[in-house]
Amino acid sequence: MNIDALIEAADNALRQDPADVKTKIEKIELYSSLFAKWQEANLTQKGQAAPMVEVDPETLKTLLSKHNELMKVIETVKAESRDELAELKKKGEAIVAYSDDRSKKVSTVKPSKG
Repeated sequence: MNIDALIEAADNALRQDPADVKTKIEKIELYSSLFAKWQEANLTQKGQAAPMVEVDPETLKTLLSKHNELMKVIETVKAESRDELAELKKKGEAIVAYSDDRSKKVSTVKPSKG
């Protein structure tokens, strides 16, 4: 795997519309899968990191800084998602209280078949 493609994916994930959480998550997932492939390609048979002689140290530093920035974005997205889910649950409970003739619980799990 090419490290430049990985850095480009990180840049793409960092350069996004702050209001669109779904797009953020999709771009982060793309970077994450590329990073996992790159990491897997750079492990030896014993699971230890292989020496990266052919990679420029400055390129690795760039990747590290992009990765750290993206980790901060991931924490932000995680908090935003948690807040949005809590707000939706509160709205669902308000709807149930308003209708008052149905179940008292709002289920977020699909019913199982069978």
